[in-house]
Amino acid sequence: MLRLRGEQQESKKERKGVLLYNGEIYLGRDALSPRPYESDTEWLYDWLEAIPDDELSDPGCLLATLRQIRGDFAFVYQRDDIIYIAKDEFGKKSLLLGFQENGFVISSLPLGQFGKHEVAEQPEGDDEEGGKDWIAKYKAEYAAASNKAYYELPKNSLIQVRLDQHSAVWTRLPIYENWFIRSALTNKSEKSFQQNVEELTAVLLNSITELVSNIGAYERHFHEKEFAYE
Repeated sequence: MLRLRGEQQESKKERKGVLLYNGEIYLGRDALSPRPYESDTEWLYDWLEAIPDDELSDPGCLLATLRQIRGDFAFVYQRDDIIYIAKDEFGKKSLLLGFQENGFVISSLPLGQFGKHEVAEQPEGDDEEGGKDWIAKYKAEYAAASNKAYYELPKNSLIQVRLDQHSAVWTRLPIYENWFIRSALTNKSEKSFQQNVEELTAVLLNSITELVSNIGAYERHFHEKEFAYE
C-alpha cells in the first residue's frame, strides 16, 4: 500500500506507472527540462515515464538525474514489479515504512487503521552505505517492537524494491556521494597525509559552496512563487 501526502495531479496523458510526490525542487530542474513545467510533479512524472522499461531495473538511470537536482523531496514511483523510493539528503519530508503479515506500507503519515501507529527513527546501527542487507534491520526491529508500526526511511537514499509473487528484494543506494566522508576516511589509502588533507578540504569547500547555492536557489524559488500567487 502506498500513501503520500503532497502534490498529486490528474494527468490527461496515458501513464505507465504511478507517482506519489511530496516536496519542492529548487535547483537543477529547469536545466534538465526540455520545456517549461508548471509543477515539480509534472516534470518528475514525465522524466520517470520517459525511462524505457528495459532500463528501469538499473537504479543508475535514476541516480544520474537525481544527483543534479536539489530540494526537499520524497517520492514513490511504481511501474509493474519495480518500486523506487527517494528522499533528499536532509530528509525533511517524512516517508515511513511499516510491515504487515501480507506486505508492507509506505506512507508520509502513520495510518491508524493498521493498529500500532507510533513512529521510530531508523534502526540503531543502520549504516549509510546501503546495499541489500539494510532492510533486514528494519524487519528485525519491527518484529521485536510491540508499539512501533513505522520506521522513518533513511535520508539521502534511492531505494529499489523488486516485487514478485512471494517476496520483495530491497536495494538502497546513496544519492549524493559527498555525504559519505566517514566511510572514505576509514578506507586504506596510499595517499600521503597532505594529499588526504587537501582532498578532504576540497570536499568540504565544495559542500559549503553547494549549500550556499542551495540557499539562494531556495529563496528565489519561493520568492517567485509568492509573486505568482498575488
